[in-house]
Amino acid sequence: MNTNFRTNILKYIKYGSYLVFTVLMLALATGSIAKASETTITIKQEDEECDYEGSTKRIKYNGTSYSVEMLPLQIHNTWMVPSREILHKLLGCSYSVSESEDNTQLTIKNPDRTVTLQFVKDSTSVTVNGKMQNISMPMLKGSSELRGLTDFYLPFDFVMKSLGYSWQNTTNAFVIDSYYIYTAASNAKIRDQTKYRNILNGITIGMNTSNTQNYVLGLTANSLEESDISYLPNTSENSITMKFSKTQNALGTMTKEIHNGIISTVKIWDSDSEAATYIKVFYSKKYIYTQKTTSNGGKVTFSKEKYSMKILLPKGVNFSQITTTDQYWKKRFLIVIPGNHIAFYKKNKPLINDSSIVRYSVSKTASGNTRIIVKTSKLRGYKLSKRSDYFTVTIGSPQSIYKNIVLLDAGHGGFDLGAKKRGVTEKKLNLNILYTQAKKYFESNSSDVKAYWTRRNDTFVNLYQRPKYVKKYGADLFVSLHMNSCPSSRVRGLEVYYSRANTSKMSGITSKMFAKEMCNTLVKDLSCKKRGVKQAGFVVIKHNTVPAILIELGFLTNSSDRNKLKSKSYQKKAAKSIYRGISDIFKKR
Repeated sequence: MNTNFRTNILKYIKYGSYLVFTVLMLALATGSIAKASETTITIKQEDEECDYEGSTKRIKYNGTSYSVEMLPLQIHNTWMVPSREILHKLLGCSYSVSESEDNTQLTIKNPDRTVTLQFVKDSTSVTVNGKMQNISMPMLKGSSELRGLTDFYLPFDFVMKSLGYSWQNTTNAFVIDSYYIYTAASNAKIRDQTKYRNILNGITIGMNTSNTQNYVLGLTANSLEESDISYLPNTSENSITMKFSKTQNALGTMTKEIHNGIISTVKIWDSDSEAATYIKVFYSKKYIYTQKTTSNGGKVTFSKEKYSMKILLPKGVNFSQITTTDQYWKKRFLIVIPGNHIAFYKKNKPLINDSSIVRYSVSKTASGNTRIIVKTSKLRGYKLSKRSDYFTVTIGSPQSIYKNIVLLDAGHGGFDLGAKKRGVTEKKLNLNILYTQAKKYFESNSSDVKAYWTRRNDTFVNLYQRPKYVKKYGADLFVSLHMNSCPSSRVRGLEVYYSRANTSKMSGITSKMFAKEMCNTLVKDLSCKKRGVKQAGFVVIKHNTVPAILIELGFLTNSSDRNKLKSKSYQKKAAKSIYRGISDIFKKR
């Protein structure tokens, strides 16, 4: 018996020749949790027997939980893995034992790689493909009296890495994952330097050691430039193809089925006529990828991310060129991509990954651009995110998608004209400024505020109904726009109202504070006469559940105010100022 090992074992012996640990083991049986039972693993060394606690953790392999009869255990700070139970039955490694009175040998071989391990009981030496290596703990034989089973225990970390698996010791489980390595012969050389300047000589595929939810495909070559690799995504089949120009394939043509829940297949081939090597990876639709090219290779990382749609970008289209329109009253939104790409999206169909998306359609706009209409089952907010060659769309309740939401109320409408003077009606001005002009700012890609409206056309909405939309859209603020009137034509200027009865706050911001901020912003931007902040019991601001203000932008009965309000340029300027005032108050939250 190894002297050091004997010494370490004796450290655990208390009150006699046995050290007993008892543990509750939760085993998963055919997908359901079995009853907890006590288990003790007995390790026998010559004339001594020591009892150790088995792990209470689950075994997860390639993302799936499995039930095993013999669990890993920890001896002298080293995790040991039961070879037949996990390496053979679960991972599929070949397993053979040769036992005699004088010696016990165990041979383990990974069928996916030419790696053979040979262990000898009680020895801290192991043979790896015929070469001797030292290990921290010897192979030990363990038995479970409760289950009537025996197994040989091997150092967990050494065995996993030697056989080509990556593993993580997490809080709840031992997570094991296949780790594939393809390497060229050590003497591989570029056969024709007039055609090739690089040689692809290695690929690794495995778990990200810092995040077990991610999977990484690593590439090694002699030397690479950014322009040497082109990435050719195909969202319709969920694949990414990498083309290595002027690069010789030293790995050979192969197709590898992986099926680890993330990557399903990897294909490698080359084209001598193009002097190029191709690698194609098929992956789960629930994952996205990012790529990074380095001087001697690169890597593609597949990350699990919650998204609702994945849409490929046509060649020559930048993400910043995409515009959207939220037709929330129809429970749908529009994505407009510049150029006619109807044929492109017939071939590369957007990937749907959300049950609340009822359907989508692709059509051409009157101006010749491409419009993707996404129909949802209920009111949904949405967010577009830029990726490498595609973009994702995430949808959800407005509160889960948008940080800042405002409800905009264009006063009056329909038969309710509001103030009227010399052919100018208040209801039209309110709508033109707060909807037609303001939506350009609120719906721009740079906007940090999401806006909903109580009306979008010349319709009448009941006064008491308007503040109720706050709850429907999850709004944080409410802004109502009106135009003023007065018997005296000399009265002019801007007023902003709040209601004392509305005591709602947004991160400490009250209606009165909001009114002061908005009044100052409008006066500064529009250079109009300041009539100040006032208190009133208007229905839409009084009966509200969020900080609410009512803006009286000017007097239609005053010729100076009226002429400015009629101007399209002034309307646009006012809309921009209202947007800025709302955006600024949100920044203070």
